[in-house]
Amino acid sequence: MTSSTRTFAAYDAYLPTGSAKRRRTIPESDEESDYRPAAKRVAPGKGKTEEMSPTTAVNTAGEVFRSPFLANLYAVLKDPDNYNIIRWVPSGPEMKGPYIVMLRPADFVKNVLFKGFQHETTKRFLKITERYCFHRQKFGPRPTKGQGKFAIEHAEKILFSHAVFLGKGFTLDALATMTRDDMQEANKSGLKPHMKLGGIRRDLNGTYRTRVRGKKRAATPRVDSDSDSGPGSASDSESSLSAVSPTPPLLPSQLLFDPEPPSPPAPNTNFLTALFWIAASPSPAHAATLRWDPAGRALLLLDPIAFPKVMAEVGGQAYSGHFKPHGFKMGAVRFSGRAVMSWVHPALTRTFPLSDLAKLDAEGAAELAVTTARVGVKQEEEEEEEEEEESERGAKREEEEESESDSSDEEG
Repeated sequence: MTSSTRTFAAYDAYLPTGSAKRRRTIPESDEESDYRPAAKRVAPGKGKTEEMSPTTAVNTAGEVFRSPFLANLYAVLKDPDNYNIIRWVPSGPEMKGPYIVMLRPADFVKNVLFKGFQHETTKRFLKITERYCFHRQKFGPRPTKGQGKFAIEHAEKILFSHAVFLGKGFTLDALATMTRDDMQEANKSGLKPHMKLGGIRRDLNGTYRTRVRGKKRAATPRVDSDSDSGPGSASDSESSLSAVSPTPPLLPSQLLFDPEPPSPPAPNTNFLTALFWIAASPSPAHAATLRWDPAGRALLLLDPIAFPKVMAEVGGQAYSGHFKPHGFKMGAVRFSGRAVMSWVHPALTRTFPLSDLAKLDAEGAAELAVTTARVGVKQEEEEEEEEEEESERGAKREEEEESESDSSDEEG
């Protein structure tokens, strides 16, 4: 039996009958658990392989998982020893609908990561969750310099949500029916956070990386120009906002986060305080006008026509193009088949302390946007260098594995 024949045979346990869509040789894979057969996984500290227990690939209904990564995730969530570290929540206080909560990220890295997913670094694990279009929300202090965005040990807790979880009656056992393609397709039907996707792809000639570069923004083209404009300008005024058709209000199933509104703002409050209060308000009129995206990084202007009136009622002053002078950049996302205007600030996200908003005027907020963006660019460059090094190490490891496999075939 040739090496390629054995490879395909190993995949057959995870593929539906008659499916040849995802049969690819190891060199073509993403080097993740979704493509790596159980028999090829390396035991900790050993050069030998170990078999995956058959129970990790079958749910309680006896259905065989179509994705080994989701099978691993299912096994980790069903393990009672992991309940206080990471668990499946059918409905809870943090989000609408089912979600996964990592209660003790440091213990997850220490005790669950390698045992459950055969990964030695959090970067590898988080990249795979991004490829499956999981939305990640981190709580707690920000990473210190040098930790990078893939460091999770410092976090208090992390939530993982997905558009597919919002389907009627979705349960943890339903993961058995899903593939990565299914997860990606389901994610297109709802709002998506501004997540940076990327990863490692492999072909027969070696390794090359595919990345989404540039600034963090929506996947669809931007609808604004980059020209500078001040208060009351055409690109940011009420007349410009009304050019985008208002969208229907979000349904309860489409709101991932329970509204937790701050105290009502004082009369004649500043723009940012009023803006954040409207975005978090449980009022149906406010929810149909302005909302945070599921990741809490972008403000979605659902009804540009009603927004100036709502802003005047809450803030006690007329709206006249305040977004850009405060350092926000305009973009667009697709929702319910329409273009929805989004406003993104590098520092002013949903988790920004509300007590600090009153201290920020337009000049201070704009300066904060510039300094935060510079730090982000530098951090992204460092991450790219780390990814290149990791890619080279991964290619070298795979070449060694292939060489060992070829040697075994010759001896056989």
